[in-house]
Amino acid sequence: MKRLYLTSYFTDSKIDHQNHLRVIKIIVLLIFQLLSLSNVSHSQTTIFYENFSNYPDGTTAGTDWYTDATDCDDASPNEGLGISTFGVYGGVFTANDSEGAPCCPLGGGGGQNYVYMGPFDISDYCRIVFEKTIGYSLNLECTFDPPFFDCQGTTPPDNYYDQYVEEFSIDGGPYQLGSYGCAQGGTQYSLFYLDIPPSSTIMFRISLANNADDEYSYIHSVKYTGISNVETTFNPIGPICENADPIPLPNSSTNGISGTWDVGPFFDPSGLGGTTVPII
Repeated sequence: MKRLYLTSYFTDSKIDHQNHLRVIKIIVLLIFQLLSLSNVSHSQTTIFYENFSNYPDGTTAGTDWYTDATDCDDASPNEGLGISTFGVYGGVFTANDSEGAPCCPLGGGGGQNYVYMGPFDISDYCRIVFEKTIGYSLNLECTFDPPFFDCQGTTPPDNYYDQYVEEFSIDGGPYQLGSYGCAQGGTQYSLFYLDIPPSSTIMFRISLANNADDEYSYIHSVKYTGISNVETTFNPIGPICENADPIPLPNSSTNGISGTWDVGPFFDPSGLGGTTVPII
């Protein structure tokens, strides 16, 4: 739930001699809470979505995505299922016996096989939502330690280690860890949020490592969503008398954002004595 702030300025303090009512100046800080960002179409935008279902088997690049893969014991990373794959097979993106660079002296590899996505313009966003589905043919070999990206000099993990790692790079900077997981069999849904500083571009990459012919992992429905930093605007309220009845507050802004107020649907000015009163 996003919290936005509204400051309303009312008329200056004065005495109404005819009605003997004091009209006060109140600066009120209220908190407007969005009901749901999903109710505001212009506040979220799909940056990238791909389910890989429309590509022929063996595809290694598409719209806004491409791959960089190393196979350490086959002629190429895409000899076919049961030999080696790092591309689209059966309508999903599949890793099968794809060890990843660097190739290790004791067998296996360092897991540096990547699907790259981007770069994408994120100048209008303050948060990125990461979503994807990951699947495994069975419980593969992995632990929930930090991910490996090099030869370790022992077996395991050099000869087998089956992990997925999702990373991002902002404005061409170093890649940072987003999400990391181990093969648990079946399918898993991955979701996390990233709050970002004012930025220009973002790149995503997903690493899938697999070291055996008779097992595989895959991804599909990869989606990245940008959440906009939307500023709400409201019409002024006033003048207000200090003994006036509670005043209804609008349930939507002038630029079409619906929500609720932390003080409820009404503002009660009674007992506020003038000057400045924050309501939080």
